[in-house]
Amino acid sequence: MPDDKRGVEVSVIIPVYNAEKDLPDLFISIANQSFDQEKFELIFVDNGSSDSSLELLKSFEAQWEGRSKIVLEHLIAGSYAARNKGLRVAEGRFVVFTDADCLPRPNWLKNIVSFLSSHPPDTVGGGEVELFAQNSTQPTAVEKFEIIFGFPQALNIERRGYSVTANLFSHREVFEKVGLFDARLRSKGDYEWCQRATLAGCRLLFVRNVQVQHSARSSLRELVTKTRRVTGGQTVLKGLNNTQPKIESMSVLKQIKMVIENKRFSSAVDKIQILLVAALVFTAKAIEKVRLGLGGSAERR
Repeated sequence: MPDDKRGVEVSVIIPVYNAEKDLPDLFISIANQSFDQEKFELIFVDNGSSDSSLELLKSFEAQWEGRSKIVLEHLIAGSYAARNKGLRVAEGRFVVFTDADCLPRPNWLKNIVSFLSSHPPDTVGGGEVELFAQNSTQPTAVEKFEIIFGFPQALNIERRGYSVTANLFSHREVFEKVGLFDARLRSKGDYEWCQRATLAGCRLLFVRNVQVQHSARSSLRELVTKTRRVTGGQTVLKGLNNTQPKIESMSVLKQIKMVIENKRFSSAVDKIQILLVAALVFTAKAIEKVRLGLGGSAERR
């Protein structure tokens, strides 16, 4: 990664793949940041989009007056390869990751800088990922499931030892010490990298007031696609002869307990719907494991 030549304090790295529907809202969230816009740069890494994402990025870059740059990673498919390309051109002393389908809260960057400035340079932080339904008064059964189980960041960080890259941040020195993401992975690269970081002596902390919003998947098809991608990532990770501990999976009984105890979705109908979705996800995961075991390749997205 290059040295800071422009006085940039924060580099925000965002991989982009066919995100034309998400980018306009993301641009608004970035423009509304309370942190000084002169002190952070935006690095969008297009990973071979076939929609109008690249045109939207170029338009935003022109408006952002040199504080936004577009980088292309079209040779290696996958968000971790894209993030690596962004890291190679990052100039900030702090490195921050989010995704094109996330909406950072207004104080997101301000709170990240406050946190990292008050912690040693071997610190890695992960913030809250708040899932929301498109129609808050009538969420679908899949959205209810996602809101409960989609991004349990506190649990991921404090019990499983990793933060998702939808809201991950650190001093740049951490990447110089630990290295880049494993570009061979299509999923679970965040887990693999965080495990390397903690094994190298870095401290991973959950930071509750660093928040991004993320739309919950609303259809079973979207949820099955996610399940197949994550299952593929876990399978590939196991095949790389890593020495990291096995990813802790939530047991069926614990899932049932969480659904029963959930106060937001308190009716019997809610709980039955969520448990039915959980059963379908379990089935999709089992089928994907069989497909991969028979020689199928891991899904990209």
